[in-house]
Amino acid sequence: MAKRTMSAAKNLVRLLVLVQVSLGLLGGIAALSFDYYGMTCPFAEMMVRSVVYDALMKDPTLAGSLL
Repeated sequence: MAKRTMSAAKNLVRLLVLVQVSLGLLGGIAALSFDYYGMTCPFAEMMVRSVVYDALMKDPTLAGSLL
């Protein structure tokens, strides 16, 4: 019984390592480019800036939390 449990644990560790490596390799491929939203939603940066500015005007202590 102990051998079966040990074998199952080893297989689980192997699977987890394989998943981590796969996600690591795919993560670099699927990264966003710097100007991604410039193409897909040109006003996204302006909208975010406006909302953050308004929030900071209401509560200046929020700036530290955003960092």
